[in-house]
Amino acid sequence: MRKEVKTMPGMGSSAQDYGVLASSLYSLLLLSAVAALGLVVILGITTSLFGVSFKGRFDRFFDGRPWMNGEDLSTSPRAHFIRIGFGVLWVVDGLFQLRPDMPGGFISQVAQPALQGAPSFIVSIANVFLNIWNAHPIRVDLATAWIQLAIGIGLLTLSRGVLRRGVLYVSLIWSLIVFVVGNGAGVFYHGAAFVTGAPAAILIYGFAAIYLLAAESGRPWVKDARVVAYFSAAFLLVGGVLQALPSEGYWKPGGLSSMMSQMAQANQPGFASFGVKEFASLASASPIVANSMLVVLPIASALLLYVLPKSKVSSISASVVMFFGWWVGMDFGVFSSTATDFNSGLPFIVLALSLLRSAEAVAVDRASVPLEREVLEGPFSKIKGFVAGLPLTGLLLSLGIVAVAVPGPTSDAMAQVDSAGVQPLQQTPAPGFSLTNYNGQKVSLSSFRGRPVILTFLDPVCYDSCPLIAQEMVAADSEFGSRASNVALVAVVADPVFHSVADTSAFVVSHSLSKYKNFYFLTGSDAQLQKIWNGYEVTVVTPREGMVLHSQLLYFINPKGQEVSVLEDTANEQLTTSYVSLIYKAAQPIVG
Repeated sequence: MRKEVKTMPGMGSSAQDYGVLASSLYSLLLLSAVAALGLVVILGITTSLFGVSFKGRFDRFFDGRPWMNGEDLSTSPRAHFIRIGFGVLWVVDGLFQLRPDMPGGFISQVAQPALQGAPSFIVSIANVFLNIWNAHPIRVDLATAWIQLAIGIGLLTLSRGVLRRGVLYVSLIWSLIVFVVGNGAGVFYHGAAFVTGAPAAILIYGFAAIYLLAAESGRPWVKDARVVAYFSAAFLLVGGVLQALPSEGYWKPGGLSSMMSQMAQANQPGFASFGVKEFASLASASPIVANSMLVVLPIASALLLYVLPKSKVSSISASVVMFFGWWVGMDFGVFSSTATDFNSGLPFIVLALSLLRSAEAVAVDRASVPLEREVLEGPFSKIKGFVAGLPLTGLLLSLGIVAVAVPGPTSDAMAQVDSAGVQPLQQTPAPGFSLTNYNGQKVSLSSFRGRPVILTFLDPVCYDSCPLIAQEMVAADSEFGSRASNVALVAVVADPVFHSVADTSAFVVSHSLSKYKNFYFLTGSDAQLQKIWNGYEVTVVTPREGMVLHSQLLYFINPKGQEVSVLEDTANEQLTTSYVSLIYKAAQPIVG
């Protein structure tokens, strides 16, 4: 049975099921976790039986005193609050990364939407990472999960020293990578605003890393509440200004309400959907009033933080405003099957509430150092060392797996793109048809017997996805060299209104497809098209405005006329090269 796909302009719609991806992800996670556990236990046994103190040999990495450049501001209540708060957030984010839909859904549901509208150099940088993810989604997703778990557990368990500073540097570098690859620099996608968490939650994580590194080094500016307050104010101000831009579409009827109504349908507790539904109703009845609230509140809070950076009122009001936006606009950020974090809401609140804590360092009596060292080397230190060592060891193992996998061949199970990529089908006869080509000739599926067929469904008046799919098909076919002309590239009309021969002919001519003699664009009567759509489980929806919505599928049919596999959702101009390669690989079994 085939799986339906999601509905987007030029695509189809339905629930996601990543099956083998989820199973493989958790199998690999278990393998790396068991291996990491084994290595940590071996180190512990070696220490106990042979008296080898790894902590003693590398004491400076665990003890921050020899590396202190000034006052130890990392002991301040504010720095401690930020470190623990973001340590917990990193751990939870790492667990979110292990959601079963992440390997197959990250590119299509997280990265691609964020990269829409981003500058070309941002897209080019992101594509380096996305192409690696595209080829090895399970292994790379596992590595990213371990990275975040290692950062979080490192912040929670490591004492001040080189190791903890190293964790903070990794946190800063990883934040930059996520900002580019996962967020597309945060503000360029259509709809970026306060209500969506712009300018990107990961900026708050990055700032927290910078602040904690400065505290470890005793930088005096860490004591100044204005640093945290001004960053928080700038974050709110950017979100509020973006919310006010007419180009983002939130002032128009349906701009906010449709987005929020869709969020409210997610599987979530009633209290979460209640606020979203209520605000969606307000946005539907009075879009200007609703959007004005989302513009005025963050900008007013930003101004209050700027004018009164040391006031508790400023910190609490900013937290309340962000909580409101986090609830009604971001839906708490965690209910999507590919949610990777709490969005900007919770990280911002942690940072804003840290202003309520003192930034003064806690005095340490040097006379207590021997006792401190005894406590650190007691039973609790061994537990802390075990907890900290497990994710670090798992991270090293998973990075090793990725390093081995990347230069190697892509396995069929892991060459997954978008909605689970290529899916094998039972080799049953493909539904037959007899239609008319764009040049007026009658063509049937049986006429291709003895030839491999790549079959898709295109809208002849589509100017977005369909031309891209057609170009991907001919580009992939050209990879077969002398065998290319034997492959039948067949497109069937997916438009209940514009489906005349003149329409298909115009599409072929305008996109320079007529030079490919093995490209066929077929159409027929309403009844004929409806029958073939049903046969191949293609959803076609005609909206009141805009392009027809239809399933985006490529079927691979062998020379015997049997369905071998199906590929979903490949239309993305930023990753065209990857999709061409995937189509070529998927067609190899039927081309021979």
